[in-house]
Amino acid sequence: MGEPSAISVNLPVAEGEFQKLDYYPSYAGLTPEQRNGFLNWLSTDLTSIPDIGFAFLLLYCLECHILRNEHLEECLKIISKLQSQISSGSFDYYSSTSIGYILFVYKRLDLVKDINLDGCNIKLQILLSQKLSADQLIALATEVDFRNQYYIKEYPKLFKKALIENLKIDFDSEYFKYKISNISKLKKDPYMFSNYSLRKDNNRPDLLLPDPFSDRKFCNNICIELQKAHDQVKAFLK
Repeated sequence: MGEPSAISVNLPVAEGEFQKLDYYPSYAGLTPEQRNGFLNWLSTDLTSIPDIGFAFLLLYCLECHILRNEHLEECLKIISKLQSQISSGSFDYYSSTSIGYILFVYKRLDLVKDINLDGCNIKLQILLSQKLSADQLIALATEVDFRNQYYIKEYPKLFKKALIENLKIDFDSEYFKYKISNISKLKKDPYMFSNYSLRKDNNRPDLLLPDPFSDRKFCNNICIELQKAHDQVKAFLK
């Protein structure tokens, strides 16, 4: 009762014109035409998502399995498939909660192979990847408190080129490589599941995920690379 992803055979299904879903959808709250679309979509390989609400309904269901420690590998594969097709900060956040729960609560780091990191919340990407591209470093400038962003904004191509050149020198790679030390001692960020039937009393978080940006050495090292690129562009323009 009250489970939004529960499919009831007693509710009508009918063919008809496609209708967008509302926020926080539930199967019981769909129109007969929307139920028909959702059920038809579930019978496919899930590579084409007609409405992000369908993806959230499925995520609600996967979260129930994850909380019961069931079918974790299959859940991760489906979540990664959904992430690869959806450009939504909200879906990235909630789906990353599920991934983080599997990896850090159940300690199933062996399942990292089934994850599409590009679709995850950036903090989860950092915890799992141990390398960042030039584009990611530039996007993180504000997060790591790199304040002098004039050349990033005014000369983005030149800045990126300089950054890549310096990464090749410092890391023998076009990627910034790092290792987060003492993950267990990092500040924890609260995360929630998307399925509102699973919410705890007073909306207590479902997951406390380590925040890599609370590692000052990590942030400072990113700032060093950004500053090098900044100085190089400044010298070139002068």
